[in-house]
Amino acid sequence: MAEEQQQDYFAFFDRDHLEKCFEKGEDHLCHRYWTKDTLGNPMLAEQHVVMYRDLSNDDLLAITYVLDLTKIEELHAKDVEQRKILEEDIKKIEGLASQYSTLYFINLNTKEYSKYDINGTASEESTEDHTGNSEDYFNRFRNLVNSYAHPDFREELLRFADEDYLKRLLRDKKRYAYRFQNTGKNGEYQWLELVLIKFAKIEEEASNIAFAFLNVDEEEREKEIHRKALVDALAAAEHANRAKTVFLNNMSHDIRTPMNAIIGFTALAAAHLDNVETTRDYLSKISTSSNHLLSLINDVLDMSRIESGRVKIEEKEVHLPDVLHDLRTIIQSNISAKQQDLYIDTQDILNEDIITDKLRLNQVLLNIVSNAIKFTSVGGTISIRVSEKPCKLNGYATYEFRIKDNGIGMSEEFQKHIFESFTREQTSTVSGIQGTGLGMAITKNIVDMMGGTISVKSEEGKGTEFSVVFDCKLSDNVVKYEPIPELQGARALVVDDDTDTCMSVSKMLRQIGMRADWTVSGKESIVRAIEEFFRIYRKKDETVEDR
Repeated sequence: MAEEQQQDYFAFFDRDHLEKCFEKGEDHLCHRYWTKDTLGNPMLAEQHVVMYRDLSNDDLLAITYVLDLTKIEELHAKDVEQRKILEEDIKKIEGLASQYSTLYFINLNTKEYSKYDINGTASEESTEDHTGNSEDYFNRFRNLVNSYAHPDFREELLRFADEDYLKRLLRDKKRYAYRFQNTGKNGEYQWLELVLIKFAKIEEEASNIAFAFLNVDEEEREKEIHRKALVDALAAAEHANRAKTVFLNNMSHDIRTPMNAIIGFTALAAAHLDNVETTRDYLSKISTSSNHLLSLINDVLDMSRIESGRVKIEEKEVHLPDVLHDLRTIIQSNISAKQQDLYIDTQDILNEDIITDKLRLNQVLLNIVSNAIKFTSVGGTISIRVSEKPCKLNGYATYEFRIKDNGIGMSEEFQKHIFESFTREQTSTVSGIQGTGLGMAITKNIVDMMGGTISVKSEEGKGTEFSVVFDCKLSDNVVKYEPIPELQGARALVVDDDTDTCMSVSKMLRQIGMRADWTVSGKESIVRAIEEFFRIYRKKDETVEDR
């Protein structure tokens, strides 16, 4: 016993001190102190003193005994430590409860569990439902899994209702998470995350475990969207690689064909320099082959510029009739060569001056019309119709360009891929027609850059119709149609087999003061013209008689 403890000991058992305590009614005193047992080990001793008076001589007597409290103190210290750990665990649980939608705390030693609400406090709902024996919780857990969990996850989830499995699972880790699908309020499956958290030292066996549940449906759905986007991007890249391989195969043939023609006809022309007519014919064929080769190279270069972002849209004032006139001029020779019929008409065009990129607009229309000429047989028909419609944007108008042919058409499957790069329909009808498979991809990219839309309708053997729509800003130079005095009240008959054309032209004639009628029947137009002739003739006769 240390010196200080000895002083306390002797002071406690001093006769005067004991008598004073007895006089105050304290007849049972105890004192704790550390000493050593017979083996020299540290011992916590508790010495008791019981005092009473001898009634015969009034002497103060005392009985004393010593208790060994060493083991009891060790248990108490351990209990204090456990209580401290438990208090820390509760603080952690309360912190977790604010993070998770549902939290259960299970003590596998005491077989008790408690549910914590979202505010981080033990649930105050009925104890029958939310506190009790851990086996009750596991039974409830199994029932919920069997009733609501997606079948693909049930087997794994049911393992978490086994205490031995939980102890093994958390032996070397303090946290374990598992995601699964569960039936939500709307009856659809949603993603949840079950998080198991061990509240014990790393080397100790799991005894206090938290079951935390978190709704991660939105996160998982976003992951699925990103995953699908990556899959689609990979599929697109693989498709592009395959398409480029096919493209190179096609291009090697398509480029070789005009190159062989150029080389061959050049050699023939050199061998027939004395024959002017023959040489002129060879030179014409060389020119045709050269132009075709140039168009192939231009397609490749255009696509390369578009993909690299070097194509810029330059908007300027454009006169719409000039665009149609230039288009007719460019394609007229090809139309004539195939003896095809070309129709260009406008419908309800009130504003002919617009702000757009004339070069790119012309390129879009030329690509589509060139394909129409290419894939329409000799004697076929190609029509180009431009119409103006109101636009929601102030100072803008919507222009629709429809290019229709009665050519070979396209399959329904190919229409889904027509705007993809290096894509050509592989049929016996198309295989003999040269091309890179880039024209429509280039067209689609330009239309997108100009803020427009493009769509296609087609049927094999019946033809194809492309529709391109742009919202164009109107020019400040607004043209107003003024009535022409010489034509005021003059009658006009518009004849065409297209109703829209008749109505559009009639509307324009009325704007300049004429009385316009229309018909889609040739026979009716002749009858009405004869009737009008005789009406005017009779009127003249009546005038002469009056005179």
